[in-house]
Amino acid sequence: MVDKQTVRIPSGDVPAVPTFDVDVADGWVAVTAPGAVARLSDERHPTRSITVTSLRVDDETGLRDVAVRSFARQRQAHPSAEIRAQRTGRFGDRLVYLREVAIGGTTPVAQLQAMFLIESGPARDAFSFVGTAPVGELDEFGPVFVDVVASFREADPA
Repeated sequence: MVDKQTVRIPSGDVPAVPTFDVDVADGWVAVTAPGAVARLSDERHPTRSITVTSLRVDDETGLRDVAVRSFARQRQAHPSAEIRAQRTGRFGDRLVYLREVAIGGTTPVAQLQAMFLIESGPARDAFSFVGTAPVGELDEFGPVFVDVVASFREADPA
């Protein structure tokens, strides 16, 4: 007979995704989404959304690594994806990689992407916020997206 033990996940050794708060404009709601931490949707403009994902990474993984890998995955799913602009910036003391991507097809869309790393106890998580909107709405949607990302703050899991 093999000895067994029970492990709890999440736990002190294997923490869950950090709890966080973001500020959204009136009319935006948080919903569950497959493969995502959450999806923020604009009830007045159903073609606009912000999908939040998290990926546990090791200590050697940098922000550039996260950005390169995420775009490689995106190109597999959407071969027409094209980077229009990219840069790093700071939101408070948090270094954030920002990217604009155009995705062609029958209904072309623009994506604004923001990625950053969070240290949480023994773990390190790469957060990704991907805002999607029709190409013609990017000027109006962009400031909304930036406000959500800039408002990110870790919260007590209570």
